[in-house]
Amino acid sequence: MKKTFMTIALLASLGVVAEELAPADAELLAELKEYCQEVAEEERSEDQSVDAFVLECVNYELESMGYAQVAKIQ
Repeated sequence: MKKTFMTIALLASLGVVAEELAPADAELLAELKEYCQEVAEEERSEDQSVDAFVLECVNYELESMGYAQVAKIQ
């Protein structure tokens, strides 16, 4: 019993809590898409498609801002 309590206390103190990230609004996604398309012109590698680069870039930016990533960009 003591061991169970200690395990629970340790997990709680480490902040092991699943946190869902909020989705970004359409305006932010549009801004990030435009930004990432501009960046793609200069920084993407030739073996990566523009669409793949933009998706990766947008998800990186969303994650850094604390938003949920997206599976595709419209």
